[in-house]
Amino acid sequence: MGEPKPERRKQPRVKGTVGLTVGAQPHLDGVQVKDISLSGISFRMERPIEFMTRLMMHMVFPNRSSPDGQSFMYGSIQCEGAVVRCAPVSDDNGNQYEIAVFFTHLEEAARKAIQDYVGMCS
Repeated sequence: MGEPKPERRKQPRVKGTVGLTVGAQPHLDGVQVKDISLSGISFRMERPIEFMTRLMMHMVFPNRSSPDGQSFMYGSIQCEGAVVRCAPVSDDNGNQYEIAVFFTHLEEAARKAIQDYVGMCS
């Protein structure tokens, strides 16, 4: 076995509990978010998406409580991204594809919501 590879990501990443809708109409169904950061999101779904496909995404963030008991509602955001990886995976849910998307356009409010969410979940 080789040595573990050093982390190359520049942004912290947290496990996904974000609700995600991908695409305009019709939406792509069966999306299971794996993780999210300020630079992108990864998720699994039952069909592949071609490399460099541009996607419109709608994310709904769950309510969270801070350690001091304050409750935060992050709401929902719209953003755009490009598929940078699509790899087949096999697990208990059957054959799926793990898709990584790099955010290509985030409004300032969306950037702030993701940053706050990632910070709260870290």
